[in-house]
Amino acid sequence: MYANNTDYNASLNLNYFSEDISFHTKIFFYLYMIVVPAGLIGNGLSFCVLMRREIRKTSTAVYLIALSIVDTLCLIAGIMVDNILASDMFLGWYWPIQNKLSCQLYRFHYFLNPNMGAWCLVSVTIERVIVIYFPHR
Repeated sequence: MYANNTDYNASLNLNYFSEDISFHTKIFFYLYMIVVPAGLIGNGLSFCVLMRREIRKTSTAVYLIALSIVDTLCLIAGIMVDNILASDMFLGWYWPIQNKLSCQLYRFHYFLNPNMGAWCLVSVTIERVIVIYFPHR
């Protein structure tokens, strides 16, 4: 059917550096290049501020410290790895699915981190509701 491997690769459109990369893929790539460093810097600054001794004494600060850690992991595992580092545009192969362990670890973090961030926010909200409705108890 195919004369050689080059014809087969051409039929699968495996040339990711060609003009076939869609416009929205390029826009998202450059948007991620702005969002990821800004998020990492913001989460790092919030972590540093929340780790100060006078702020760290409150229970809300503990939840917010956990939220900044989880959000950083979410940026790294979710956005940066999935859309920038593991992109076929750079490597030519998708490394998280190269073996069973890396696939499982990657998917575990990919789905765990956003859920943990949401549950950190729920915990902060419940803690604040309890403090407001039941003061000094």
